Amino acid sequence: MRAYIARMRIKTDLARSLLLDTIDAARSGREDAMLKVLEVKAAAGELSTEVTDLGMRVCGGAAFRKEVGVERHFRDSRAATAMAPTADVLYGFIGRAACGPAPLLTLLREVDCDVGETLVPGAVAYDPKVVTIWEGFRRYLGARGLAFDYVLYSNYESQVDALLSGNVQVAWNSPLAWLNAERRAFADGLAVSALCMRDTDLDNRSVIVSRAADSVRSLADLRGRTVAVGATDSPQATLIPLAHLARQGLRAGIDIEVLRHEVLAGLHGDHVGGERQAAESLVAGEAAAACLHGGTTGRSSKMGSSTR
Repeated sequence: MRAYIARMRIKTDLARSLLLDTIDAARSGREDAMLKVLEVKAAAGELSTEVTDLGMRVCGGAAFRKEVGVERHFRDSRAATAMAPTADVLYGFIGRAACGPAPLLTLLREVDCDVGETLVPGAVAYDPKVVTIWEGFRRYLGARGLAFDYVLYSNYESQVDALLSGNVQVAWNSPLAWLNAERRAFADGLAVSALCMRDTDLDNRSVIVSRAADSVRSLADLRGRTVAVGATDSPQATLIPLAHLARQGLRAGIDIEVLRHEVLAGLHGDHVGGERQAAESLVAGEAAAACLHGGTTGRSSKMGSSTR
C-alpha cells in the first residue's frame, strides 16, 4: 500500500515540476515555452490517469462510493487524454520537434486526414503569381502520389479562421499569421505545429534607411522627425522596426512621427507595396528614414537617391 502511495507522490511531483518549468519558460520568454506547454499537457494528462488508477487500488471498494470522491477523480482524469489536442497528437508535435525537420512530402503525408482524402492547404493570394506557385505544388505532389488541392484567401485573418475551424488542414502563413494561429489555438485548447519554412525566408532582416545626403547618422537623429513605414500589419516594414525604435526611446507619435502607407492591409506586407511607397517617401524628402525589408534596400537605391 505504501509503495502505491509512493508511486502516486512521485508521479504528482513529476507533473508539478514540469508545470513549474513551463511557467518559468512562459514568463521568461524562453524559446522552448510553447513546446513545454505541449509537454506538460501530455504529461499531466497521462500521469493523472496513472495516479487516479493507483488511488482506486489504495481505496479498494470504498473508492466506488460517491461520497469518497475518488471515483469522480478517476473519471475526470480520463478527459485530459481525450480532449483536444489528444496525447497522441501532442506526442506527434513533440517528437517532430525533438527529431528535427523532415522532408516536406513526408510532413504532408503525416497530416491528419482520412485515407484517400485530398489534402487541402490554404494560401493567401497576395499576387497573381500565387496561382502559378500552387499549381506547381499541386502537379509536383500529385505526381508523387499525394492527392492535393488548395484554397486561396484574400487575407491571412480569413485563412487562420479556416485553419482553426478545420476547413483547411494546412495553412501557408506569414510570420504574423503564424503567431495569430498559435495564440488563438492555445486559447481554444488546440495546438498548431509549424511544418516547414522556405529557405528563402531564413535570416531575413528589417532595416531603417536614410538618404546619404541627409544629416541622419544614428537613430537618435530621428527624434522629432518623420519615419516612413509600410502597411500596419507588415512585420518587416512596420511592426519590427517600430518596436526596435521604441526600445531605443523613439516612440511612434511621441518621439517620432510615423508616415504610414496602408497598401492592401490583411496581406501582412507580402506584396511589398507599402515598403515601396515608404521608400518613395524617403526619396521625395517626405521622411527622414524609411523602414524596409532588407531585400528592398537595393530597389530603393534605384529610385533616384542613394541610401544608407
